[in-house]
Amino acid sequence: MLACQGQNLGPITLARKQIKLIHQDWLLEHIPKVANDCINFDDEWEYRRLLELIDETVPSLLKWTVEKGKDSLHEEVREASKDFAI
Repeated sequence: MLACQGQNLGPITLARKQIKLIHQDWLLEHIPKVANDCINFDDEWEYRRLLELIDETVPSLLKWTVEKGKDSLHEEVREASKDFAI
């Protein structure tokens, strides 16, 4: 998940651009599983990048993504969740 885990804007932007080319139905079906398997929801950086990715590609999953962080033990993750709350 270069779109979420990278520390450099170049790979993040490139990965997001490629993800946007994938059909919406496929993204809706597969992003939650991939995110659950690959994203560290306790890491504010990864979680915030996931929120940005979802907001740009499949905003219908934003509520699901916000819910994943709203009760985190980590203040920064909860703050990111609030930043994207609908």
